Amino acid sequence: MKNIVVAVSLFVVILLLSFFSIRYLNKTCNKFLSLSNKIQTSLQNGSYSKADLYLKSFEKDWYKHSSILSVFIHHMEVDDISLEVERLSQAIKYKEKKDAMESSHTLSFLIEHVSSLEEINLENIF
Repeated sequence: MKNIVVAVSLFVVILLLSFFSIRYLNKTCNKFLSLSNKIQTSLQNGSYSKADLYLKSFEKDWYKHSSILSVFIHHMEVDDISLEVERLSQAIKYKEKKDAMESSHTLSFLIEHVSSLEEINLENIF
């Protein structure tokens, strides 16, 4: 009987941790997608100073959350996003609209990809 209680308790703990990790991941990804969309909109309007402000906010939050996110997702995903943030910062700094738009779109794609990897569905389970 003791073994069953321990097994059920561990199962419940694992389920709760999974629930909270997915919730945290979705919350942070939505926050980053919102900032990325604001960066894209600013770039489309030609407002590099506004895009730079949004990017600084993105960078600050990203480097704060990336170490926690790397516990839940593959570190290559985190590295790819970090690399794209650096690429985007240089494109905005030198006011290269084409490169900045490409990087901001890639950044959004990578964040959406991370979020989709953690969805609970059969494809991700098997």
